[in-house]
Amino acid sequence: MLLLADTFEKIDTDKLMSVYKEAIFENADYFYPETENRDEARKKAWEDNLSFLEDKFFSKPGNVYFILEEDNEYRSVLRLSKIEEGLYYLESLETAPNFRKMGYAVKLLNLTKEYLKREGSFTIKDSVKKTNEASIKTHQKAGFVIESEKAYNYISKSYNEDCYGMVYSCKEV
Repeated sequence: MLLLADTFEKIDTDKLMSVYKEAIFENADYFYPETENRDEARKKAWEDNLSFLEDKFFSKPGNVYFILEEDNEYRSVLRLSKIEEGLYYLESLETAPNFRKMGYAVKLLNLTKEYLKREGSFTIKDSVKKTNEASIKTHQKAGFVIESEKAYNYISKSYNEDCYGMVYSCKEV
């Protein structure tokens, strides 16, 4: 079932953590390498993520979390930021580790596109690490194409040469 969360209160943070656990651990190692207690660093990374969602992501009109839930578990999730009318920036597409390689991310991307089609024409842009072959293939299975050799991040307003700029456009009305 596709769930949409346009406020922080609509997110089940425990279920979300089960999807992002690996990423949070990686972020803790990256952002808090000086913190000797790794559990403390992971807790800080998780708290920072929740603060970002509550204070920044959901404070912008049109920003929505798309969640694929089955059997009361979040299987795959993504954040979609509305940049302007008809232009969206996708972030944090993730599938829970025990549900990877089962098509959940492609299904979520396709459901997200179907939802957006209700409003008319749209474009979704994303930044995908060049070394993340699984994510590149997932995006391509959902109709995305590589648009550029360096990606523009609409949130940080910066380019990243380690990422491809990927795009999906729907010109149907």
